[in-house]
Amino acid sequence: MKGKGNHKLLTAIQHILALSVLAAALTGCQGGNPIPATAEPTTETIAETTSTSVETWSMQAALVNDKGEVLETTELTAKVMVWDQGDGRDYYNVTFDYPEDVYNTAPGVMPYPTDDMAYTCCAGFGYEKGEMQASEAIQFYFGLDLEKECFIMDIDDGQDVYLLASRSPDADVAALWAHFQDFIDMVPDHFPTIIG
Repeated sequence: MKGKGNHKLLTAIQHILALSVLAAALTGCQGGNPIPATAEPTTETIAETTSTSVETWSMQAALVNDKGEVLETTELTAKVMVWDQGDGRDYYNVTFDYPEDVYNTAPGVMPYPTDDMAYTCCAGFGYEKGEMQASEAIQFYFGLDLEKECFIMDIDDGQDVYLLASRSPDADVAALWAHFQDFIDMVPDHFPTIIG
């Protein structure tokens, strides 16, 4: 039993280290000067922020190929936390399970209000949940549009497959695909090797 507890602790430490390495190495995929992602606020930092909102989004999602053609549809729930640290930008953290046994988290920084960007991009990571936790994190790039309440994700799986998700039950996948074309153009062809 003691060995199993040590394995879980080691796995948790590996996940924290993987997130730290990803945040340091992948400073986002937005144009201009990259902005490092921040950690989710603690109770101490929440007191220092000017506002914090946490919402749960029930979302319609679709896996699409590199032409925007739907391969599969699903539903997912995302927890969206947004906070202001008083520096003129909103910080966010989005967590969701996709596929069902994978926990994903994407922290990032929204552009300044004067910036002319429709959405923000960042790097994120995922890992298997439960008893069969993976020893390596899954990398992905993530584009979030808080105003339209939708996102796109490109997982480092060697395939040109994207996850599109929208809070709108009537979301048009073709319109979402067109909306995120800048994201598609920004994502590098190959993910950097961070782990292993």
